Amino acid sequence: MSDRLDVVLLDDQGARIFHQQWGASALVDLLLAGPEGAWNAAQDGFPETDEITDVIAACVIDRPRKTLVVAGPIEGIRGQLQVQEHTLLDLLESTWGGWNLAYEPEYVVEPVVLYAESVGVRLASLNTPHALADALGKPRFELITYKQLAPVAKPRVGVDADADLRARPLATLFEDLSFRAANDLQNSNLVTVGEVLDLDATGLARANISLRTLKELREVLGL
Repeated sequence: MSDRLDVVLLDDQGARIFHQQWGASALVDLLLAGPEGAWNAAQDGFPETDEITDVIAACVIDRPRKTLVVAGPIEGIRGQLQVQEHTLLDLLESTWGGWNLAYEPEYVVEPVVLYAESVGVRLASLNTPHALADALGKPRFELITYKQLAPVAKPRVGVDADADLRARPLATLFEDLSFRAANDLQNSNLVTVGEVLDLDATGLARANISLRTLKELREVLGL
């Protein structure tokens, strides 16, 4: 009985595919080692191959985008663990904090190859996912079943704003602002973002910064 696993490692240099003939059932254990542990285990312990094959399970570890895509039936990848489909990503989050996580239990080749294509990487595969269709001619796979996006830390507003954001020079934002807003800020003789955020209505009026400009600045900063 086969237990084939493919692991795709994506970095700024491109993609590499590693194959392990008897690795699918240990995939969750492999991933619980975290991004660096899983990456090194595949890179140093699995033979490199040229294409995604007809495997039991597969995953993509995308370093630049901090994204992990896992594909394969839960019964075939969890080993001795009692984790279920709907709790797998919660389990992995314990060692993959700050990463985007995705899991597809029904399909293997499609989510892996199509994810790579979505970020501009073409993977050679035994089957072309776009050509795999059901009896009605529709694509077999369209959307990954489970996703868990890494939380995005939003800057705090006002005087509690992040120190780095507050110290940011206003001039670095001019290209992202309308000409009117950039002109208002440039003519205010203020230098940093924090100086603007600290102003009350009276201070804004004295600096000749309109409420419209302040609103646009906040939108650009994501506040």
